[in-house]
Amino acid sequence: GTWCVSPASKNISRIFSYCSLEKQTSLYSLPMTAFVLRYLLLFCLMWDVSSAPLNPNSYKYDVLCDEIISAAQLCASAHNQNDASGAKKAEEEVQRTFQKAVALEPNEPQAYMHLATFYTNSNRFDKATELWEKILTVLSSDQTDVVKHVQSQLKHCQYGKISIARDQAYKNGEGDIHIALELAKQQLE
Repeated sequence: GTWCVSPASKNISRIFSYCSLEKQTSLYSLPMTAFVLRYLLLFCLMWDVSSAPLNPNSYKYDVLCDEIISAAQLCASAHNQNDASGAKKAEEEVQRTFQKAVALEPNEPQAYMHLATFYTNSNRFDKATELWEKILTVLSSDQTDVVKHVQSQLKHCQYGKISIARDQAYKNGEGDIHIALELAKQQLE
């Protein structure tokens, strides 16, 4: 399952992950009442009373985030197979699904992180940088590991932008080597 940043979403995702795991083992063959009791026991064991109240949109949001990932993978696959039409359709699906997720949970960073990762992996560093910076505004102060990850992604985007500029300046040996060297130095900083 998807691991959302919110405590309630984490618990819901864990429950569904455990239930999926249980279906793959012998539990699914037990009577339905035993399954329901097991499900409720898992829910009670995993529910942190001090966490945020259960949000009915959390599961829908997690599903949409999974769909963002799937569409991004389809886009990458189509791109790698030189299928421009397929890549365009998949990218449009990434965008639509992202918009649905943000409409449900505008302050959850997970959908933003998936789209930012998609743009980073697609070498669209300006769009990715905007999203990584947006993520920093919705994270809480206790999410230090996520903040560090986002900051590292921002550095990666900066490095990527410089790499592209360096390669364009050099142009396979036909460009300005001095500009390319200056950009290479910036990458090392």
